[in-house]
Amino acid sequence: MVFRTDTRSLLTGIIFCGHCGCRLCYNHQHEERKLASGGTSVYDYETYRCYRKISASRTCDGQSGYKATALNEAVEQQVRLFLSKLEAVPKERLVELASARNEETYKVAYKQAQKDFENAQKQVTALEEEAVKALTGESQLDLSIVNQMLLKHRAKLKASQAAMEEAQTRMQEEQENAKATRAQVDELLSWVECFEKADIGTKHLIVARLIDRIEVKTGYKVYIKFKISLKQFLGQE
Repeated sequence: MVFRTDTRSLLTGIIFCGHCGCRLCYNHQHEERKLASGGTSVYDYETYRCYRKISASRTCDGQSGYKATALNEAVEQQVRLFLSKLEAVPKERLVELASARNEETYKVAYKQAQKDFENAQKQVTALEEEAVKALTGESQLDLSIVNQMLLKHRAKLKASQAAMEEAQTRMQEEQENAKATRAQVDELLSWVECFEKADIGTKHLIVARLIDRIEVKTGYKVYIKFKISLKQFLGQE
């Protein structure tokens, strides 16, 4: 009997025990049994094992192992569903939605930075006017106090201007980054075409790019957390 861990399995690195949080390890068990007839029967078992359950059962109330085939099929089904829904959307629409999603994040940041800058600018202008009045005796405020306030608010104005310019630069870069967005969409659509025919190593790479974490509990209850949901990708949430 031979045991080995194979990092090329479908879910290696992203599957965890839903009871204790321990990462599950893939194991391939190969066993040859001699038959009464003189022949040999070969058995292959693939499992994902929780070694915390195996080594210290009291710290985990889940199963010690799960059949790899059952878990692989459950995850592949969800990946197929994700990719099929993605495929149903025209490519140009996907590019448009992906770009809009990214741009909106930077637009919000820029608008807030712009608002902060304008408020700081108004405060500095008001204080400069007050300083002139203090010089001519039209203000009851002491000139030294006004100048101290001016120093503070001019520093705030400078910082808010820098933040606004940085946010504007990021927004403009995102608007000009259509090529990268298109490449991202092209990559996703290429997965749609090759997933079914891909070998286990390629499928593992695709699954790992799409899924952040998988948790499995007793009775093969599977919880999948995608890195980005289809609704998020399409800008629907």
